Amino acid sequence: MMLFYATILLGILVFVHELGHFIVAKSLGIKVLKFSLVSVRRSSEEIWRDRISSLGISARGYVKMLGEEPDEELDEAEKDRAYNYQPLWKRFSVVFSGPLFNLFFAVVIFVLIFLSGVPVQKPDIGNVTENSPAARAAS
Repeated sequence: MMLFYATILLGILVFVHELGHFIVAKSLGIKVLKFSLVSVRRSSEEIWRDRISSLGISARGYVKMLGEEPDEELDEAEKDRAYNYQPLWKRFSVVFSGPLFNLFFAVVIFVLIFLSGVPVQKPDIGNVTENSPAARAAS
């Protein structure tokens, strides 16, 4: 059962990570060709699928953008939306957004956990232990 929970958790983390790349790429005008969350492996090649198959599933996300491959041939009309033809700050934003979304997701999860009422042990402030550094400092 633990493996099931770990797979679900990893799947959520991969989804949030890839969603970060996807949202930022789309918002900056970069054409996204594919958003996939499951990789199906057959022999030595990898075939990306948008659905779950019974063959060799791994939690590995993938966002394919236009012009991401260095040798990809593009029409002149599509170059303004291709990843490789974007300024450095746009490409950096797309790459950095995946880990940033994971960080934001962790903060949201922690806030939700603590807002749900996690019990916290409060210290007993009124008493000082005998022969402790605090007792010696107080005298």
